[in-house]
Amino acid sequence: MKTMEKTIYENGMEYILAEEGCYYPNLGMEQEEVYVIGKYGQMIAEYYWENRKRDYCRMLLEGTWNIFLHEQEEEMNRQVELAVQRIMKKEGVTEELKKRNSIEWVRRVNGIRSRMEEIVFCNILK
Repeated sequence: MKTMEKTIYENGMEYILAEEGCYYPNLGMEQEEVYVIGKYGQMIAEYYWENRKRDYCRMLLEGTWNIFLHEQEEEMNRQVELAVQRIMKKEGVTEELKKRNSIEWVRRVNGIRSRMEEIVFCNILK
């Protein structure tokens, strides 16, 4: 009795032997680079999973999903930081306030950051 090879290569593809004795193509979804995805990347991933499954699946199969999330997260980080700095200046949230009343300063900065995250997130997804 001849034993079957665990993997074979035909037509430029790798096939893996399954338990039932059939070969299935190895459709591993390799990513070019693997980046750690943070808060904003997770928000974008959740949005795509719930609202844009076709794009999610396409990028996953192409191996571009992780780099896409990384790029979106970097852009969102940049935009949020710029917006927070601009609004802090506009609303008078200064180092002087930080020295006088640090709790108030933190409250106001967190409020500004929350508003800016929502705005930037909506703009990125358009």
